[in-house]
Amino acid sequence: MKTTKFEPHYMASRDEVEAHFGYPTRRALEVFSTNGDGPKMTKIGRRCFYRLSDVDIWLRSFEVEKSSEQANAG
Repeated sequence: MKTTKFEPHYMASRDEVEAHFGYPTRRALEVFSTNGDGPKMTKIGRRCFYRLSDVDIWLRSFEVEKSSEQANAG
């Protein structure tokens, strides 16, 4: 994760989310919003915004304690 001036509750555009985290990309966020996946978003008019804290929570939901634990669970 890149360090920026943004606060956790800053409402970031898709481009800003990509610049801050590196992933998800702008295009991935577009696809996620169409499929109902991805982090929580706020839509204002045609534009979508994401709280950086919500994106962080969403990304952390994919964390695995140890890769061997996941292999043994499957």
